[in-house]
Amino acid sequence: MDVEEALSFFFFSLREEGRFLFKSIYDKLKSILEVKLFRHIVVVAITLLILFPLYNLTYVVPSFHELMEGYVETESLSITKHLAENINAEEESIRINDKFLKDIMDIQDDFNIARLTVYSPNGDVIFSTSDEQTKNKIDENLLNDVLSKGDIYSKVVHKSHSTVKAHDKVYLDVYVPFISNNKLTGIYEISYDYTEKHVFLEGLILKSNAITMFLSTTMFGIIIFILVKSEKVFNEYAMVYNEIERNHAFQNVISSVLKLSFKNLLLKEYLELALDLLLSLPWLSVNSVGCIFLYDKESHKLVLTVRRNFPKQLLNPCKEVQIGECLCGLAASTRELVYANSIDERHSITYDDMPPHGHYCIPIKSKDKLLGVINLDLKHGHKRSPYEEHFLLTFADTLASIIEHKQTSEQLDFYAHYDVLTGLPNRTLLYDRLEQSLKHSRIDNTKTVVMLIDLDHFKYINDILGHDVGDIMLKIIANNLSQALRDTDTVSRSGGDEFIIITRVDEVEAIEKIAKKLIETICKPIKIKDQQCSVIASIGISLFPVDGEDVHTLLKKADIAMYNAKLGGGKCYLFYASSMDKEFKERNKLENDIRNAIENDELILYYQPQIELSTGNVIGMEALIRWQHPVFGLIPPNKFIPIAETTGIITLIGEWVLDSACRQNKMWQDKGFLSLTVAVNVSSNQFQQYNFVEECLRILSETGLEPKYLELEVTESVSMKNVDTTISILKELNNVGVKISIDDFGTGYSSLSYLKHLPFSKLKIDRAFIRDVTFNNDDLAITKTIIDMGHNLNLKVIAEGVETQEQLELLKKLKCDEVQGFYFSKPVPAVEAEKLLSNK
Repeated sequence: MDVEEALSFFFFSLREEGRFLFKSIYDKLKSILEVKLFRHIVVVAITLLILFPLYNLTYVVPSFHELMEGYVETESLSITKHLAENINAEEESIRINDKFLKDIMDIQDDFNIARLTVYSPNGDVIFSTSDEQTKNKIDENLLNDVLSKGDIYSKVVHKSHSTVKAHDKVYLDVYVPFISNNKLTGIYEISYDYTEKHVFLEGLILKSNAITMFLSTTMFGIIIFILVKSEKVFNEYAMVYNEIERNHAFQNVISSVLKLSFKNLLLKEYLELALDLLLSLPWLSVNSVGCIFLYDKESHKLVLTVRRNFPKQLLNPCKEVQIGECLCGLAASTRELVYANSIDERHSITYDDMPPHGHYCIPIKSKDKLLGVINLDLKHGHKRSPYEEHFLLTFADTLASIIEHKQTSEQLDFYAHYDVLTGLPNRTLLYDRLEQSLKHSRIDNTKTVVMLIDLDHFKYINDILGHDVGDIMLKIIANNLSQALRDTDTVSRSGGDEFIIITRVDEVEAIEKIAKKLIETICKPIKIKDQQCSVIASIGISLFPVDGEDVHTLLKKADIAMYNAKLGGGKCYLFYASSMDKEFKERNKLENDIRNAIENDELILYYQPQIELSTGNVIGMEALIRWQHPVFGLIPPNKFIPIAETTGIITLIGEWVLDSACRQNKMWQDKGFLSLTVAVNVSSNQFQQYNFVEECLRILSETGLEPKYLELEVTESVSMKNVDTTISILKELNNVGVKISIDDFGTGYSSLSYLKHLPFSKLKIDRAFIRDVTFNNDDLAITKTIIDMGHNLNLKVIAEGVETQEQLELLKKLKCDEVQGFYFSKPVPAVEAEKLLSNK
């Protein structure tokens, strides 16, 4: 998981926690605003408004009366205590004397008594302080109430003196029974003037009612105000929450799409999963029908790549869609989303009885570069949704970046295992398939056949008609060979004009039929640029297990057989035989000669200048070895380096090259070319030597060249062998100042995952990508990717094989750092290279 993925998951987790917290709060608040509960709250508020005054009248007013009555009863008990002295315990009646009358008058003044009356046990009036006797005997019902209660009994009495209610007199009569020896000896009637207190009480009640009504009304208004305001606020919160919900769903889908990109999936597999995800969204108003087109640059058409529930009637018409045709082609042409709620005039691709429906057609683009189109079915009459369109455009943008990344990755992976020119498996993939074929042959006792094909005199095609015609011819021959063989067979281009075939058969006779068919296929004239071109081929054949039991032996013996076929005049095939010693002897002679080539001073170095684009200055020279053979003349490295690697002499040759290049560079520096760097290619065998670092330091010390002026070029395949050892060696060299560059980048093993761990200072783009970079978009995309990647890793980037002004200008535009190629100079001997330096 890289940094971007880790950050994506971190922020997604935070968003999830915040979402659920907000939702829990919102749900509780939202429940308050439910219509039914809202009505209940209003009803409760109105009920309280009504009940407050009723409560006041029902409970508060009586409580005031009870309070006053209790007060009076307390006073009456006090009076009873004063009057009790006039009663003897033995007597059964109250005594009326002067002292009793005096006490009554004192009590009447002290306690504000309006009238005090004394009754006998049977209710007759014994004494009264009132001048007016309204009754001579207590009311019988009242007497019964007093006697039944057996305690103080009070009663409010209204006495009207006029018709005006304000002049009513209100008395509170209190009856106190007096018991002596468990017998009733008399009854006191104490009448209090209750008028002023009653008026005060009524005023207090009216004020209390007014205050209660005011408070109730105010409370009800506040409740209604809060509820209305709360409903508005929570409605706003609801809108925000719904937006958060949509955005969460939105981001969740995008996150899922990004997660899919981290899986080790092919592009088509990834698009299938992405389309399934899109069609499964419940909140997206689409039918379960959709497809994704990818744009094909060569045909300039949309190619149906993945589909779900797609109508069978449209499979053939929509297999390839022209740009501008139908809704998908219109989206590709305008680079804008196309919406339709029904089948209209833009819907040019139809079929009979097509059900009514609409469409979202969303272009997949990276800036102005079209990558494809997403096509989704809509229900007929669906209303346009800005939110859906925004989501789909974002989804398409996310898809675009991942498609572009996967296409580039698949291209880089393709070039790591396939030949750039022909698209056939390269030597790396060939070895793997041959190993697999040998395993199967051991199991089922079949014969694995290795056929090595060499195009005779193909060099003349390149020299006379040009390399572009030669490349076209190689592509056609590669395609013809693939068509002539079974799908289970392997056709590989091992380099130059050589092809290798791997097949499995039961009988030798079948091999001969295949070989004849291949020669006929290759020898057919090919028309290129109005010219008839033809070549012939020589085929060498080796068999497992007859000629060998491992990959290298079988390839070697097929090579020996092919060489003998060429010696026979070509256009034939030969099975390997032990009698084929002539070729072996010649190769053996080269092997012997190359062992003495250093001592005989037959090896020479050629130099090709490296140019810094920002200044136009020569900043380095690449040292390239040649063999001046006394018999065969000047032999290029691709002819003798494989022999040197096979014999193991390559290590000595590598040391000689490194020593000679360092000495030559030191000589140039002594002549004034102080900032010049010399680049030396390092072979796999040489690099894997245990004392490689010590040898480099020894040579630098002996030649006097500073380490910073030496650059070692290591291929991807070399750097990927024993990665831990490679890292250790490169770091040691880097620490002393030696520069390291990775040669032929993009054509060997995929080293992207290790690149950040290796201390390279420069990437070299292989000439295979530069050759057609001005007109081949794939080569342009790969070249740009390598340059951008190199710069992102703080590496210099150099392009080799620059032969035209157009290539140079394009590389400048792509911000490539350095270049080399025939446009500036072919490889030349040291003397001529020095002249180039002098004339720079």
